[in-house]
Order: sequence, then structure tokens, then C-alpha cells
Amino acid sequence: MPRASPWRVGAFCFADSPRRNAAVFWGPRQCPYVLPVVAEQFSSSSGAPPFDLATLPCRATVLLSGAGCQHVLLRNADRHFQLVVSGESVLLPVQLHIDAIWPTGQLKHRLRALECLNSLVAHGLPKTLFPPDARGGRLRFVLQALDGSLAGASHREIAEALIGEPRVEADWNDPRDHLRDRVRRAIHRGHALMNGGYREFVA
Repeated sequence: MPRASPWRVGAFCFADSPRRNAAVFWGPRQCPYVLPVVAEQFSSSSGAPPFDLATLPCRATVLLSGAGCQHVLLRNADRHFQLVVSGESVLLPVQLHIDAIWPTGQLKHRLRALECLNSLVAHGLPKTLFPPDARGGRLRFVLQALDGSLAGASHREIAEALIGEPRVEADWNDPRDHLRDRVRRAIHRGHALMNGGYREFVA
């Protein structure tokens, strides 16, 4: 059975290695999109619908921490959403409560998380709540350049793989060094992300 392995910066990976399908849990201090909630025993007289893992249209993974918190990772296709729950066990239907006031720097993240929670209980996690990052193309280039560098490829070999041999043949020796600089910057950025810069994506 996979075990929870602590990472350096507030995350736990519930797998033998952090593969694409690994269950990665973040702490709410490190990732403001993690929604802290309090679970109370469900009462039908409240008029509010229960939170019931058994009825949700997604895969749920629960990690119990030593502090008594329940980290709940909810996954629908490639879309993930996480709660950190105190109080009653979420293995039974419960009512969830949250704080009404958040720190200014966390407000938009927590509101988005709350929207995800309500959408999930109603009908799932739509793609509209998970828009693609505008930096996606640039980051893809950066990570591919980093992979090539770590594999021992030269800067020119990386450029040929990512940009194409004809373009590199034509422009590699341009005195303005546009292509060389682009590859150098991508590799430098990739190493920065690998060494902790990835945290900016959950801030």
C-alpha cells in the first residue's frame, strides 16, 4: 500500500513516487486554495444539504494527520480540489461550516475554493472553474528545456528538439544570440522552479 511521504514545503504525496496519478495533499498554509472547514453531525432540521463523500461525483481520498485533521482530496478527471476538515468524521454525512472572514491575501483563493465545493456537491467540477494558466506554453518550454539539460543535452540540441532544426540552423549563430538566450533563460528558469520556485503556483 502506498505511504504518505512528506515533501520539503508543506505537501504530502500518497504514493511511492510523485507520478501524475499520485494523491498529493497540500497544507492550507502553503496553498490558499485548500479550504479549511469544520464538520458537525448532520441534522435534517437544518435545511442545508449534507456533505456526503459517498454521493459525490468524483474520487475521494482521505488522509488523517497526527493533529486530528482530515485532509480530503477530491478528484474529477484531471481536476483536483482539497479540504482540510476538523471536527466530526467525513466518512459519514456531515454539515460543513467555514469562517466568514479571511485574510485579504487569501480571499479570492478561498472564494474560488468555496465555489468549487458548492459546484462539486451539485454536479461535479466543471472545467470553467479550472481555466488554463496563461503561462502554460512558456512553462512547457521551460520544463522541456530543463529535462533536456538534466539529461545532458547541449543547448543547441535542446533548441533543435524544441524549436526545430531549420530554425536553429538559420539563427543559432546570429550575433544577437536570441535563440541561445532563450534556451539559457529557459534552463535557468527550470532549475529555479525545481529548487522551490514551484511554490509560486500555489500562492
